[in-house]
Formats: sequence, C-alpha cells, structure tokens
Amino acid sequence: MVPPKQGDRINNYLLEELVGSGSFGQVWRAKHHVLDQVVAVKILTDQQYVRNFRQEGVVVHGIHHPNIVRALDIDPYADWPYLIMEFVDGPSLRKVIDDHPQGMPIDVCVRVLRGVLCGLQAANDAGLVHRDVKPANILLRMPHGDLSRVEVGDVKLTDFGLGKATSVTTASLMQSGSLVTD
Repeated sequence: MVPPKQGDRINNYLLEELVGSGSFGQVWRAKHHVLDQVVAVKILTDQQYVRNFRQEGVVVHGIHHPNIVRALDIDPYADWPYLIMEFVDGPSLRKVIDDHPQGMPIDVCVRVLRGVLCGLQAANDAGLVHRDVKPANILLRMPHGDLSRVEVGDVKLTDFGLGKATSVTTASLMQSGSLVTD
C-alpha cells in the first residue's frame, strides 16, 4: 500500500502536514476542504492492524472528556483506513521531557499528572482500559508555547489502539452491532 502524501484527500479533509508515524501508519494534520476546521487524521498503512484500529475508533468515539483526544469519524474499510480526531496543537509529553533534561517545574508536573488521571478515570468510567500510557501518548496543548501555562484541561490522552474494553462495554458494543469479532 502506497502511503498518502500531502494534498491527498481523506473523507472531507486535505492532508497538510505529517505530524507522526509509527509501525501502524501515519498521523497527519488536515484541514476540512470547505470549513475552517483542523483535525488529526490517523491513517493505517499496515493492514495487520485493522482489527485494533477498528476497536480503537469504536471504543473511543463514544468518550467525550476534556482530557481524551476526541474521535470524530472512522472508516476502517476505506482504501486508507482512517480515524479522524481532534487536533491538539502542541507536543507530546515525551518531547517536553526530552526538551527539559533538568526536569519540569513541579507545579506543571502536578497539572499534567492530574490531566492524565482525569482522562484515565473517564476512560475507566466508560469501561475502557488504555494499556499503553506513556509520555508519547500524552499530548499537551501549550498556550503561546509556554510550558508554565499548561493547565489540567490542556492535557490529552491519545492512542487507545492497545486499549481494551471491559466485558460489559464489549457486550454492549456487540449488541449494537458496532464491534464485530473474528
């Protein structure tokens, strides 16, 4: 499968800039072709991950919480399977840690941790276990690029690809026909 490139269209969005990649595929910043809406588009370029990708989109789509990146649309059956998500304009916690080898201020650490815990609590309340919490999967919206101004609501959990729905959640999704098992 040939990976997408800048200017390609996924659903109603034009790919603008590659912002991340991994073994599964790529994440792009994209803009709606008519509206002034910027999103992140996760595009699967390795078909072996389709099942996890479909699960991530279905499970995360129903969670609406300020500390979880919101899923807006999914099509695991498109030529390039995709998940359209809220775009977080800021770095991952991994990058912030790497950029601050002497450590981050304690008050910022506390706010970031609070945001992560609030997001995990919301996922837990929705019957979802993340299973891959790490600095690379925590995004920080940094007002004016200033780490000291990061608040609890600026912390966003992302990448629920390895997440696992609890049996109650899985049963309700299967009853609704939203999740098909192999």
